[in-house]
Amino acid sequence: MVNKNMDNSFDWSSFWRIIHHGNSGQKFIPIMENSVDYVTAHSNSPDREFETKGSSINQILCNRIHDKKAFMRIVEATLAVLIIFSALLLLSYNRTPQKTTDLGKMIPPLLREVAENPDLRTQIINYNTSKPQEDQSNAPILNNTELFIKERIPNQALNFSISICPLNDSVCPLRIPYPREAEEIFAGERVISASVTERKFDPKRIKLFIWRKS
Repeated sequence: MVNKNMDNSFDWSSFWRIIHHGNSGQKFIPIMENSVDYVTAHSNSPDREFETKGSSINQILCNRIHDKKAFMRIVEATLAVLIIFSALLLLSYNRTPQKTTDLGKMIPPLLREVAENPDLRTQIINYNTSKPQEDQSNAPILNNTELFIKERIPNQALNFSISICPLNDSVCPLRIPYPREAEEIFAGERVISASVTERKFDPKRIKLFIWRKS
């Protein structure tokens, strides 16, 4: 019977005993058939080499597929983080103005636009300062003027209020209670007067207050 040691060395003595066993080759065949379970491929045989290469290729392919899936997961996770971060950054930018921004510089251009609007200018001149601001003739004028200004202040982190006073009122105070949410309030004013073509000459002083929401 053919034997093969664990260290892949061939037992020649057993092989020659099988060859010289009897005169008929019929005894050799059963012996060899019974010995098949004990015969293993040599490490240098082509079959073992093919099997080794095939296993290596399969392992390489599996590793590459696994690496590709892992890479795609990393890319997807990175994109998701970038999208979330961009959305948070954009939201923060829209809601919070930079602390270095001087809100006082925003006021003159806004008041200039109010003065250059003929409809608003006429309404402000017709504002009756002798009546309260809640009066049915004064309330629409304040609302229209505030709506006009609000459309030009897109930053939701800012709040504002306006006051319309007589020309001789040098103070023209804030017409609402002092906002507790405001750390500081920026104010600016402008005189609104009638044009040379208008008969009524009753100029008013409009004052704009702007502050940041805390």
